[in-house]
Amino acid sequence: ANGRVLTLLVYLNPFWKKGDGGCLRLLEKLDSQSAAADIEPLHGRLMAFLCKDRNPHEVLPCFADRAAVTIWYYDGDRLSSRCNGKENDITGFAFEGG
Repeated sequence: ANGRVLTLLVYLNPFWKKGDGGCLRLLEKLDSQSAAADIEPLHGRLMAFLCKDRNPHEVLPCFADRAAVTIWYYDGDRLSSRCNGKENDITGFAFEGG
């Protein structure tokens, strides 16, 4: 497991339209393609969901620029393992496009 406990997403897409794609698809269960819900990336929308295989999900294809801020809350042990011995030096973060 990656140690994530909670995911928070804030969408920043003031001009998003249905045909732009990029919805967050929440799946019924792990290893399933059955959608429980498709969440549109509307500007200002805040999503929060538990991790650790409790809420399997995927992002559907995007046909226009789409922006979001993602924040992950980690358990203490996993966060410590991602640090290189310095409090402010956390590895494994990235910017994702699309």
